[in-house]
Order: sequence, then C-alpha cells, then structure tokens
Amino acid sequence: MTLSETETLPWDFPVEINCFEANAYCRWLSRKLGKAIRLPTEDEFYSTLSHIKYDHKKDSSNVGLVHASPSPIDKYQVKGIFDP
Repeated sequence: MTLSETETLPWDFPVEINCFEANAYCRWLSRKLGKAIRLPTEDEFYSTLSHIKYDHKKDSSNVGLVHASPSPIDKYQVKGIFDP
C-alpha cells in the first residue's frame, strides 16, 4: 500500500486510535449531548471485567498481544468477551 492507493477496509478489524483522539471524541460527544462523557479509568475498566476469570494460557485470547495485532474483532473469544 502507498499513499496514493486505496485499500479495502475489512469490516471485522478494530479501529485503532490514540488517547488524544479518544479524548477529543469524548469532548465532541459531551458538547453534542450536553452532558459529560469520558473514558473510563483503567481501574473502572478492569472492575467491569472482574467477574470473568479465565486462564490466558489455556484460552485462545490475544491478551498480551501474543498474536499479531490488530486481528479481527471476532477471532479471539473467551467467555463471551472478544479480545482483538
């Protein structure tokens, strides 16, 4: 792929953004909705997953990016959670 070529986007691949883009989106959405929207803190994010226990070595997840990243969003599923 070069800068002058167009590549077809696979629909099952995640969109990768950085924290600046994510925070800018939150600011935009906050203005649009008229209420504060923010990203969860790391602790808040992990607390939502605290009920799920699994062994990363036995399950086919992509925790730790043991497989190439990015990967299709529906490729690695563990107990109902997809891990691209």
